Amino acid sequence: MLFRLLMIDLISSQICIFVDELDQFTGDHDALLSLIQRLEHSRNIKLCVSSRPNPKYEANLKSSAMLRLQDLTKGDINSCASARLVVAAPRSPHVSHISNWVSFTAYKITERAESVFLWVELAVNDQIQGLNNDDTPQQLRQRLEQFPSQMERVYTLMFQNIDPIHRKEVALYLKMALYIEGLLLRHVALAAYDGLDAFLELFPNQPALDLHEHCQSTSRRVAAICKGFLEVQENPYDLLESYVTFVHRTAAEFLLDREGAQIVLSSEASVETDIRLLYVKVRIANLILNDFGQPDEFHDGNLIWFARSIIRDLARCEKPTAKTFVALTELLDRVLLSPPRWYRPSPVHWSVLGGLAEDENYDLANAALSYPWIFSVVPLTLVYVCTYCRFWTQSPPFRNPTPWETCCTAWLVNNFQMS
Repeated sequence: MLFRLLMIDLISSQICIFVDELDQFTGDHDALLSLIQRLEHSRNIKLCVSSRPNPKYEANLKSSAMLRLQDLTKGDINSCASARLVVAAPRSPHVSHISNWVSFTAYKITERAESVFLWVELAVNDQIQGLNNDDTPQQLRQRLEQFPSQMERVYTLMFQNIDPIHRKEVALYLKMALYIEGLLLRHVALAAYDGLDAFLELFPNQPALDLHEHCQSTSRRVAAICKGFLEVQENPYDLLESYVTFVHRTAAEFLLDREGAQIVLSSEASVETDIRLLYVKVRIANLILNDFGQPDEFHDGNLIWFARSIIRDLARCEKPTAKTFVALTELLDRVLLSPPRWYRPSPVHWSVLGGLAEDENYDLANAALSYPWIFSVVPLTLVYVCTYCRFWTQSPPFRNPTPWETCCTAWLVNNFQMS
């Protein structure tokens, strides 16, 4: 259908089509080439296609203008490799002629890189690891010769090099990066904190916790034991706002696709539901540590949105396990009701306000000023209807209450002595 639309003379627009990674196509390559060649002869269509070296494509498209990316990026790759190696080389007592070694190693890396900057980064990291190990120049050269050219083999080697002693910890970091979008360093630091459960159970008399120090330690651990799979993108203004990410999307794809990696991760780390449950605990701990800072006019709306997202995560954990995490829901309720948490304290329970504000851009402060009756009569009615009529009047067998309903019920019982 697309081909017919592109080829008919009714189209007067000039069209440019970009097609990447022809070599990764899993269908009929001859049919793909035929389509490309037919489009190539159209008067109003320009094509730009890319592929790794492939004899079939090179033979059939040799009449078209071509360029090799590595010819354009050689200089940048050489400069990038040299800049990192010249900084690391003085650490080694065995590298006497630093400039000669740097020039030779950067040249070899550039020749093998095939314009893949990620491969360059990993190959340079491997050389720096050798320098830190006090490898001799001969051993460093052997390292480079044995370093795989294919990215998949690089990842396999990296995964195999994870120390068995560290595998449980590494698996936790990798699982969090796989399942948690926008993973912050402070979240990883708290997840790896051995005393997290005790910290939550003792609220509001929890022990002191230096989160900044834990983030510094976790950042070093990620760099040291994850063998290049993960990196910390440090925030220069606030370490706690740094992100933990995969070095490249292909690293995540490798872990998801490779059966061997999945077996190791599954045996060493919790399943996805447990990771998400751990993430809920981490976010509540963040809230206890005054994650939102000094309250302002936008604070209350952000806090309600934050609480709703935790309730949603808890609900996602309940579905596959058929469990009700009442203790965590009650903990969240106690944390949110502990002073000084709100900019404009309201007599209405936070879960009711969260239920009314379905839109994430809901202006809570203005709504409270403009329509005060919404935050007095309506919430009480909704709480009563939702908590009593919704599941107490059902005939047996009773279903488990949702986290939202648990919070509403606790508030009603505490404030109106309903039983």
